[in-house]
Amino acid sequence: MLTRKQHLLIFAIAVTAALLVGYIPQFLRARGLSQQLDATRQILQSCQARTREAELRDTMGLAYLETNQKNYGLAAQHAARFFERAGQVRGEASGALEGVLDHAITVRDEITAGLARGDGAVLEPIGRIYRGLLEARAPGTDAGR
Repeated sequence: MLTRKQHLLIFAIAVTAALLVGYIPQFLRARGLSQQLDATRQILQSCQARTREAELRDTMGLAYLETNQKNYGLAAQHAARFFERAGQVRGEASGALEGVLDHAITVRDEITAGLARGDGAVLEPIGRIYRGLLEARAPGTDAGR
């Protein structure tokens, strides 16, 4: 016959086993969900970066279009939006985009002054930036070209 200590030991082992049987599947499920969440966050960050790049590209494209049509006031507005956003994004950019944004910031005053004067020669530096943005596209985004 089992002693009282043996009964308590068997009871403690049974309770521990029952807790583990309930805990382990939940732990594994939570760990799997955590990994899925991390993967989703990485995808979201990638999508946000591509969206920022597209916004910059579109804004500079509008500045280029308006400059080409000699709508210098509208071009100046688009260029101002581009340069403001480029300054914010530059620290997060990498690779070719970083180089394009660095170049854009260095010619900002030249472009802004040229648009204020209504100087058509400003189309060239705007076009260089726009082409640079198009060429700096992330791999796999060539579908729209």
